[in-house]
Amino acid sequence: MPHQTWRNCPRTPRRYKVAARIVDALNQKPPQPVQSLLASAKYPNKAQLAALVIQVAQKLPVLEAVVAQSSLLEQGLPKPLALVLVHEALFGKRPLPPGACPRFDQVLACRPELEKALAAVPQTKAPLPLPRYARVNTLLLHTSAAIRLLEEAGFTRIRYPRRRGLAWFLERVRRLEPHEFLKDYHLRDWLVFGSGAQLSRLDLVRNTQILLQDKASGMAVVALNPQPGAFLLDACAAPGMKTSYAAALMQNTGHILAVDQSGERLQALRDLVQNAGFKSICKVQEADFLEIDPKAEPQCATELILVDPSCTGSGLCNRPGLEPDANSDEGRERVRRLSCLQAMLLKHALRFPHCQRVVYSTCSAFKQENEDVVAEVLEWSRGRFVLAHALPELPFRGLGPLGDRCVRMGPESSLTRGFFLAVLERAARY
Repeated sequence: MPHQTWRNCPRTPRRYKVAARIVDALNQKPPQPVQSLLASAKYPNKAQLAALVIQVAQKLPVLEAVVAQSSLLEQGLPKPLALVLVHEALFGKRPLPPGACPRFDQVLACRPELEKALAAVPQTKAPLPLPRYARVNTLLLHTSAAIRLLEEAGFTRIRYPRRRGLAWFLERVRRLEPHEFLKDYHLRDWLVFGSGAQLSRLDLVRNTQILLQDKASGMAVVALNPQPGAFLLDACAAPGMKTSYAAALMQNTGHILAVDQSGERLQALRDLVQNAGFKSICKVQEADFLEIDPKAEPQCATELILVDPSCTGSGLCNRPGLEPDANSDEGRERVRRLSCLQAMLLKHALRFPHCQRVVYSTCSAFKQENEDVVAEVLEWSRGRFVLAHALPELPFRGLGPLGDRCVRMGPESSLTRGFFLAVLERAARY
């Protein structure tokens, strides 16, 4: 249908257009983190939008190949929107309704050629289905009460003897049905659901009594070990899931300074602080962490610092096709730039005069952003800080000479997203 005749036709539903903008941003160089894109998207049903974007992202290489072989782009359909609508036509749970809008009809008219192109795409390894992790927000609800409410909502708790060990637990998690859940093996107030669990619409989630958070990122807070009454600085805080977990472990006492320079992402953090029950101890500050004066009040009293900086996101490898190519010239340069920034941020954290422990974490799989950054910063510190043995109860260790003291988690080893963490502690003589 010619563009000029569409003026009075039904418009493409907004969620597809918003999803297309996010998919387009994911394809830019460098790609933006999907979490921040979703947090800043102006669409009311974030859970619905996130599900659509993640499904498209998981099949992006296939969709790219199919769209390239079709005539949709020649017909004037913007590529990002084509990727989203072709996904819905070929893989969506509900078929695109004919006649609903001109863009739908464009895609449906091309369905035979789309299916032919899909059949010609070489088969790729499917993404590993990961369980869904949920943290009970103990500032608002006791874990036993959360379990009872989940059971009343139709979920079934699976009990297990912990003496059987971690390997048995992970195998049982792999077999979880969408309506089943377990208490986590390591984290007291965390629950593990099957990969198909429908959690976003639960009142418990909407009311922030349960927070959906990948277990690996929670481990960074556990490694920091914040105690009640501590002074903690979260250097790259937005959207705030680690910050809120720290507040829970601190039992809503002490002080938290949550810093981030992204105004859009900070709004998600401010909303979480307001709704999740820790606004009395958390101050949110829009700032570049590198410009925070370590010797100025009140942050000069900081005892614990969490540094989780921007990274390539290469550890999010349950999204095949989106991993950055570190072997290309462009990929190597991006990793180099990020690792330089990461080292600067970590060095700045060590300048706070009363800081005793710093946790450095990323969702990158690249050694250059992880162990290499830690090694550079330790050498720079000239013995003022040492590398502690992070979470010794975990078998998931890092790479190289420092690897035994670092933690690496991932889809195949721990059934989580890819994640790295290291703990730096002030040496006793300093």
